[in-house]
Amino acid sequence: MVQSTIMCERSVCTYMPSKAPKGLLFMCIDKPGTLARSLEYIEKYTGKEYGLACICVQPKNAYDEYTPWPAPSIYSGQAPFTGKTDEYLKDVTETIIPWFCKENGLDFPAEKRGIVGYSLGGAAALYSFMKQGYFGHLGMCSGSVWYPGLIDRLKECDLPITSGCVYLSMGDREQTDFLKEFSNLNRQVKEIKTIFERKLDNPTCVKFEWSSGEHGDNIPARLAQAMFYLESEM
Repeated sequence: MVQSTIMCERSVCTYMPSKAPKGLLFMCIDKPGTLARSLEYIEKYTGKEYGLACICVQPKNAYDEYTPWPAPSIYSGQAPFTGKTDEYLKDVTETIIPWFCKENGLDFPAEKRGIVGYSLGGAAALYSFMKQGYFGHLGMCSGSVWYPGLIDRLKECDLPITSGCVYLSMGDREQTDFLKEFSNLNRQVKEIKTIFERKLDNPTCVKFEWSSGEHGDNIPARLAQAMFYLESEM
């Protein structure tokens, strides 16, 4: 059952399986109700209860807290991205996850913790994975791979954990010429896959899938695929 509370002035949704969880999954999605729908999708198609404990923390503003560093907005008339992901992750890793683990008697090392994000939340999840060392596995669904400097920083960084797995997905109709930033998504996500294949200890632990549809299509199902893969690898 998914439960809701407020912490650090944020909406927090949590899930605990009925049996001892195999690990912990943190989800960067700006609509916490998506967690319940993704769990329903997994149970419907696998016939099993999801085996990882889950936490979803809504950002105060996705354009602030899901952007890893300041950058001009790509949308006409919108304020610049402010790059406050570090503030968001500080609340998550120093207050909210420790509270959840204490409440449920959990104590997982980084190798048993994963982070999944969608859209700009995917950029925040990737940023955390390549910087913090708090999460040992990554899922990025329809991630904002266009974010200025994101791929270059991934190329240049030394991953704090290289023993984990990475799941990537992109909608097969997401790439568009509507905005120039969205015109190279297919090439960019494949480049990220290649980078991870070089940086991780086991390149076969990098999985990429095309999802059917545009950016906003079937979000719970896309996240469920990432969740299922990360559970299988923990």
